[in-house]
Amino acid sequence: MDAGAIRSIDGSPDDSHYVFQASEGNVHSLISLAVDILRRRRQSISFAESVTGGMLADLWVAEPGVSDVFPGAVVAYGDLAKETFLAIPKVYLQNFGAVSREVALAMAEEVRQRLATDFSIALTGIAGPGGGSSAWPIGTIWVAMRTPTRKILQKVFFPDYAGQRNLIREKACYAACKIFIQVLFEEEMPSREALPFHPAAFA
Repeated sequence: MDAGAIRSIDGSPDDSHYVFQASEGNVHSLISLAVDILRRRRQSISFAESVTGGMLADLWVAEPGVSDVFPGAVVAYGDLAKETFLAIPKVYLQNFGAVSREVALAMAEEVRQRLATDFSIALTGIAGPGGGSSAWPIGTIWVAMRTPTRKILQKVFFPDYAGQRNLIREKACYAACKIFIQVLFEEEMPSREALPFHPAAFA
């Protein structure tokens, strides 16, 4: 893995994270915008989902016309599924854990290659109510993306929703869509400096 090719969406170190506490707004508006942009550019996207268990794909397929840009997703919840369907190296799972930056990035890379899409999004994390630790508390989510030119990684954190498993999953989907919109606009301006990332935009 080329660490130099990986950055967080705001250019900060990989272990940075944003705390998402506010209302998620209208995720369907974000998806509609993303689908419109992808259709106009004749580009496509795929997902590799662990913590969200197919929820992101379910949200996207509710959008009319999504079949033009979305061939499918892989739900790889457990380690065996990650190894079998996404060829995630067992050494990654043993050494870094299923909820890790390394596994998130590998998931995004593999699903993009396997479904031959321009973009991909991968989500892994801890929705609770168990499984958290001091290092990886409940509500920790890794969002990894692969674009035609970049690998992007962002850790997001929902500390106020421990014990609200489905709400954490919903908010993870919203965060992924919000970040992806910015990525799309950045990709449209390859000759310009990347747009600044404003955590307040998630409020």
